Amino acid sequence: MTRYFVECAYDGTNFNGWQKQANDESRTVQGVMEKAFETLLRVPTPIVGCGRTDTGVHADRYFAHFDAEITDVEKFTFQCRRILPKDIGIYKVHSVHPDAHARFDAVERSYTYYLATEFHPFYRHLRFYYPQGKRSLDLTKLQAVANIFCKYEHFSPFCKTHGGNLNFRCDVRKASWTFQEEEGLFVFRISADRFLRGMIRLMVGTCIRYCEDKIKLDDIMKAMEDQTPISNIWSAPAEGLMLHGIRYPYLGEFQEI
Repeated sequence: MTRYFVECAYDGTNFNGWQKQANDESRTVQGVMEKAFETLLRVPTPIVGCGRTDTGVHADRYFAHFDAEITDVEKFTFQCRRILPKDIGIYKVHSVHPDAHARFDAVERSYTYYLATEFHPFYRHLRFYYPQGKRSLDLTKLQAVANIFCKYEHFSPFCKTHGGNLNFRCDVRKASWTFQEEEGLFVFRISADRFLRGMIRLMVGTCIRYCEDKIKLDDIMKAMEDQTPISNIWSAPAEGLMLHGIRYPYLGEFQEI
């Protein structure tokens, strides 16, 4: 048996997240991919993903590992593309060392959140349409909140309840907002070694609430100092969030996504 990394992407709109749940028949990315792999390889083929994404969240660069006997990797990749539904895409299948682990070996994860103040029908599933942002959102104020994220190591105020986390420590290395004026598009980019359940959507929601004067900057900093909940916190909708990149020490060609 050889261990492989499958490099893929998916539109999360019609999936109940990445991870399949026991005794749950809902459509998940992992479940659909495992069924396709079993069909092609003729044996059950468990897949381990680089992380969990919630219902409706997308990924344009995702890695998962699996063990299999494949005589022709290019043919297998081609067959995967044909058998999988159109909302999952396979970029490449990589042969890796036997102990490689898609989740535990990842040294950095990067996400992007797209917040649109102008409606565009082609991107309606990939951006959070927020027309009131035309008057309420301010790039300087958004970045002021984002700057706070890089100053702390623990993020319990930005974790959904029942997240199953043993600790709330994250090394946030980048958190920045930009604005694309022609499209009326605010873009939030964040990179860290790990993320908590619902963390990024709560961060984006907090940035928006601050711009709307519903949360004070001092309240956010105090919550981070004390690791206590933030009142009036809000989780931004899932459709704007996309997993953008994963870094591994042994996949050098993918270090810059």
